[in-house]
Amino acid sequence: MAKNIPFPIETKTACLLKWNFSTITLENGTTQSCHRNQPIPFSAENFNNFHNLPEKITQRETMLKGEWPTPPFELYDSHQNCTYCKKIEKRGGRSDRQYMNETMQDQTPDELEHNPTATHVTPAVLELYIDNRCNLACNYCSSNYSSRIESELKKHHNRPVNLEAYLSPSLSMNDGFYRQLSKEEKQKYLDAFLNYITEHGKSLRRLNLAGGEPFYQPEFTTILEHIRKDAYPNLVLAVITNAMVAPRVFRRQVDALSTLLDEKRIDRVDLTASVDCWGAAQEYIRWGFKCDTFEQNVMYAAKQKNIDLQLNGVHSILSLHDYMPLVHKKREWENAVGKKIQMFANLVGGSPHMESEMLGGEYWHDTFQDIRNNWPVRHSGDVAALENIKGLINFVEKQYPPNRKNMKHFLTYFNEIDQRRNTDWKQTFPQIRDEIQKHYPNLTCD
Repeated sequence: MAKNIPFPIETKTACLLKWNFSTITLENGTTQSCHRNQPIPFSAENFNNFHNLPEKITQRETMLKGEWPTPPFELYDSHQNCTYCKKIEKRGGRSDRQYMNETMQDQTPDELEHNPTATHVTPAVLELYIDNRCNLACNYCSSNYSSRIESELKKHHNRPVNLEAYLSPSLSMNDGFYRQLSKEEKQKYLDAFLNYITEHGKSLRRLNLAGGEPFYQPEFTTILEHIRKDAYPNLVLAVITNAMVAPRVFRRQVDALSTLLDEKRIDRVDLTASVDCWGAAQEYIRWGFKCDTFEQNVMYAAKQKNIDLQLNGVHSILSLHDYMPLVHKKREWENAVGKKIQMFANLVGGSPHMESEMLGGEYWHDTFQDIRNNWPVRHSGDVAALENIKGLINFVEKQYPPNRKNMKHFLTYFNEIDQRRNTDWKQTFPQIRDEIQKHYPNLTCD
């Protein structure tokens, strides 16, 4: 297993994620070491080498020199690639890179204990995106991660306003990174993944399962059944869910996770429920979300003594005004079950129509003061979460002046989305409406 030692590489750009973490996406046969970096295609026949592909070795070598890795091609880059952490650190915030290096001391690859400059290493954390089957259409997501968005794009492909540039990653990324595999090809990757778990699972510290929505995917059950055949005493199994599946399905899946613990097949279960804020804003942002269903499911999971519940979300222009109600809701849930619930969030990335800083840092002054002054701190997790959002706040506050170009993206996207979904962003987000109207009086991008 990964040694419980601090990450030993101390150059000004070195990131633990590049050494200890790999994501694999079964849908298109790609891998990456940090979700903000570009996916790298690899073959099922070369599956066991996914963590030490030439592109990843180059990124590690660049960080060993104290330099920031650069993407292989030009992208809209406000929150993409290592640029995300670079910008946050430049403005005095606490980046994902810094957080990982300082806190994840049980996830350092074994090789670094004896050779702190090793670039060929064994991953301590493996993350699997199963496929894009999902029941939500979140407004910062894409068809690559949501079948509901994929269906919506097909339904409205003849609309005068085309949103594929926002919702279809193949238009914003190199086509080779988002190849669509056949069912047979995908099965090869799944089989290779299961073989990898059999052969190397005891070296993993953490296995993350994500979607789409994994609780609705048959492969999720296949993976749990495979793990149940053996024992992985050092493994933390982490599942990322939107917690919006039917309560009977949610309970069945949570019970299956509890069984793995009861039978001592794994060390711990971390269940991460995705939520950005609370109330009407949340139901608009994550289209298909219902607060009452989410709360029912989350409370069921929180009551399981052997499951650690976390809330993870995305800070965007639409969520920040309604973020504190979620914080207070979390406290209510903690009081009800008598245990702590961890809470974290990141800035939206790769979605110019949703970036909070488009309005300028001054606009958010009162909202940010409310967060700083009224954040409830009762345990170490609250302290860490407050430090997390303070770093993101610091980044947004220093964004001047307002970005009219991204406001135009906002209007293009949400005016069209309202037409498609029979919603009304102007009514749901009146403060945002009034601010954008100062720059675009007619609230259109013309």
